[in-house]
Amino acid sequence: MTDVWWGSPVWQLVDRLVDAGARVVMLRRGAEGSLVRAETGEMWAVPACPGVVAADPTGCGNAYCGGFLAAWAAGERIEDAAVWGAVSASFMLETQGMPPPQLQGAFKPWLRGRASGRRPVRAQGSYPRC
Repeated sequence: MTDVWWGSPVWQLVDRLVDAGARVVMLRRGAEGSLVRAETGEMWAVPACPGVVAADPTGCGNAYCGGFLAAWAAGERIEDAAVWGAVSASFMLETQGMPPPQLQGAFKPWLRGRASGRRPVRAQGSYPRC
């Protein structure tokens, strides 16, 4: 996949952001998942949740960021926090507008259920060509 602004592969965009001083970079790519790079230099490709029936994409990026930051602040590894971000975005995608109160109250068990068994892919050698 090529970046729209610089005409470069997306992993080069991530490298440019790190070179500019970012300690952690999350690059959300919609249905293609996300790339996350830690300050250690490790990069992870995290797929979007499969089997999600899209109702409304509004707010999915914010939901991803919220899930990612909540998990990371709770001590999860960066690649696992990215999985939580993808799962959070998937719930938002399935809902038209704001999630109903009953979904908000049941969110944590559902989040754990959907995140169970999901693993990001670590880039070995060169970055994944997405």
